[in-house]
Amino acid sequence: MLTTTSRDGAFDSLNEGEELVVVNKAAATVTRGSDSAADTAQAGVTFKMQSVHVDVTKAFADSSLVAGKQTTATVQAHTGVMPTSSITITEPAAGKPALAEQGLTFGTFVTDSNADSQLTWPEGATSAAITYTYADGSTEDRTTTQQHTLPAPTRATADNAVVAFAVTFSADHDGIAPDATAVVPFTVTAGKVAEEAGTVITNTVAATATATTGTDSDTASDNLTLLPQRVRTSIAKSFNRSAIWASAGSAATIQLTGKVSSDSTVGSDHLTLTDDDATFWDHVDLRRILPTRVQARATSGPPRAS
Repeated sequence: MLTTTSRDGAFDSLNEGEELVVVNKAAATVTRGSDSAADTAQAGVTFKMQSVHVDVTKAFADSSLVAGKQTTATVQAHTGVMPTSSITITEPAAGKPALAEQGLTFGTFVTDSNADSQLTWPEGATSAAITYTYADGSTEDRTTTQQHTLPAPTRATADNAVVAFAVTFSADHDGIAPDATAVVPFTVTAGKVAEEAGTVITNTVAATATATTGTDSDTASDNLTLLPQRVRTSIAKSFNRSAIWASAGSAATIQLTGKVSSDSTVGSDHLTLTDDDATFWDHVDLRRILPTRVQARATSGPPRAS
């Protein structure tokens, strides 16, 4: 059994989509004393000229993100039927707002095997190089040959965070396999959001695949709604009857229902219900407080009379 690699320049005469059929002939000869015999066989192979191709996708794990909370952004770059020598993922794409300008802070690459997606090198890649860009405009280059890892930034601080990165997976002689996929998931944290209703950002990533036959690039985007830390409440009050006898000792039951409302983006430390309408309480006295249902994960305190 033989393994072969195609020669440089052997297909320079082919245009995109054209094919070249090459027939390979082989012969076998056996000899024993004065007796000999021979046989021949042939097989053909078709070489097809096709450019390198890459498709990229970008997806946030959540459609919205509250200030101070974290989510995962996953980038996948997938090549076509042609092998490649490198796949580069640029986050964000050239000319697009940096992560900090979008209100995001870079965290780390996801390598946890229990996560929904993990950092994965394309099949055949033998090394990875990453360039981090910091808020002050400086850059840091790091490399590794350890599969399915990427070196972390070493100069990131709260005041000088990573705002962009470009990672390149490489292999000599178009060694990255056809139909290869690079998966790059990373965490981001939302910064402060001034708009009460939140703001929608569009994050765009670029991917480039390079081979001896040429290069191809693609971009992809995903939207993320950033929300402020907002807590809101609602309350309702009802009587068990619409009319009460205007005489001493007439009884009625009142129900107060209070909650952290659904338009809140964070929970509350305390939920206090107050019923201190003097006009009402000038006409009635409190007898007792009935058993009260308390919201999940909350504890109730003693009532206070005023």
